[in-house]
Amino acid sequence: MIMAVKRLTIELDDYPDTDRHTSPPSTLLPKEETLPVSPSKTDIPARQPDYQQAEPGVMSKSDITKEIVGRTPADLVYSFMNRPEFMATALVFLAFLISVAKLQAVLDLWIPLSIAAALNLVWFGSLGIRKLLRLRTKTGR
Repeated sequence: MIMAVKRLTIELDDYPDTDRHTSPPSTLLPKEETLPVSPSKTDIPARQPDYQQAEPGVMSKSDITKEIVGRTPADLVYSFMNRPEFMATALVFLAFLISVAKLQAVLDLWIPLSIAAALNLVWFGSLGIRKLLRLRTKTGR
């Protein structure tokens, strides 16, 4: 018994799509800046207002509200180290990584818990000691 196979050809015509190009996002378009009408004189950077240091005590509100676009991995690590809940979780996870080979039964959980307690005591104790030393140097005792 022989069956006939019917073939169906689908033609895709992408010509109308090639007529219209997609435009890039507005954030990637170059900013159109108007050129100054009169040519400005050039000088060394120390005498140009663009290169001069701003007053250290003066901050505009636009500088404060500027949005941070991205962070490097080092920035993320530094910001997480200042969060106590992250450090406590990370130290408990580290304690389990250290003692995973010694875990044989449920009763062996005292090993990673004691390591985690010791790590947290050292980490948060050193922070407390540093705060105490700063307080003592400020008061002059």
